[in-house]
Amino acid sequence: MARPRYRISSQDWLDCLDWFEYQTHQRQWLLQPEHPIHEMGISSIQQSIAQWRQVEKPTNEMLRKLQQLLDHSITEEDRARYRKALSAKKRRRREQRLQIKPVNITLTTEAHRDLVEYKKLTGIKTLSEAVESGLKSALYELNKQKENEQSQQLFTQLSRYTPKELTKYTLRYLNCCTQQRTLANSCKIAFDLFKQSPNRNSAQLLIERLVEDLVWNNVHLGVTVESLNLSGS
Repeated sequence: MARPRYRISSQDWLDCLDWFEYQTHQRQWLLQPEHPIHEMGISSIQQSIAQWRQVEKPTNEMLRKLQQLLDHSITEEDRARYRKALSAKKRRRREQRLQIKPVNITLTTEAHRDLVEYKKLTGIKTLSEAVESGLKSALYELNKQKENEQSQQLFTQLSRYTPKELTKYTLRYLNCCTQQRTLANSCKIAFDLFKQSPNRNSAQLLIERLVEDLVWNNVHLGVTVESLNLSGS
């Protein structure tokens, strides 16, 4: 039986925007001129995402347009990666909810005064909500910065590898994927292309997909690159 088509909901709205935004900043789609994403255009999608992020709650029309992107502008492989990313985020949220317990914190007089003022100006009901609201945007930016820094560091490292070293590194990672099935393995197809035609373009594509997988594991699963021991002899 065919798998039911995924339907976007308002609960998944921000997660879907996060996924699309991340993908549009990778080179994978740019290197595939026949990819359906180019019918709308990556720059147009980025502009739409920026506009959609400004609304507190998506309208039905916005959900419909995002559903069209999921249905017609990406491949089945892309959709599989999206579902995997979404499942990982939901699992992490469930785990976090189970671990949440009220805690007491000590604030300086100035910090408490600023927090109370922020609460009044925003109309938020409790100080706890004020902390969550005030930190959420900053944490998002810090996490994005951390992801970008890690991606750049890994890309620089792997770009220095010879084809033989890159092959060994990728094989070690795919072996880890076999043992830990929750790890992302989007680099597998790129690795097959690299083995068939080991040139600069295929190497760059492999590196980008490999970096994407490694960063995804760290962000969504808490699995660091160091813990996988991929640079071992």
